[in-house]
Amino acid sequence: MQAEKAIRALLMQDVAVTALVGDRCYPGELPEGCALPAVVLDHISTLDLETIGAGSYGLCQSRIEVKVLASSYVQQKSLTAAVLAACRYQRGVIAGVRVAKVARALTGPDLRDSDRGVFYQSTDFHVTFQEA
Repeated sequence: MQAEKAIRALLMQDVAVTALVGDRCYPGELPEGCALPAVVLDHISTLDLETIGAGSYGLCQSRIEVKVLASSYVQQKSLTAAVLAACRYQRGVIAGVRVAKVARALTGPDLRDSDRGVFYQSTDFHVTFQEA
């Protein structure tokens, strides 16, 4: 939960992201009837990193998927770029989480659901943080 908390905080404090989605940034799934554009966060995995002399904390790395959903291709691309700029290369104490680094793991393909008029794309981030 710590990595998701940090990513959500980075997104919600970024002017470019909030200009596009407001506060529509959800864990797990998009609420039914939610306006677009919006962002959905999913925890993919977490692993412990081997550290020497870490003391009372461990270092972990989580993979967090950030999926953007939009009503047009142009809007999808703008939001994906804003998400990348907001999260990549961040570090420090973010929403109370000691983050060593946030790095893009990958950006997925452009996808669309023509029946629903939804364009979407995901970007996965590796979040390295101190686990208390």
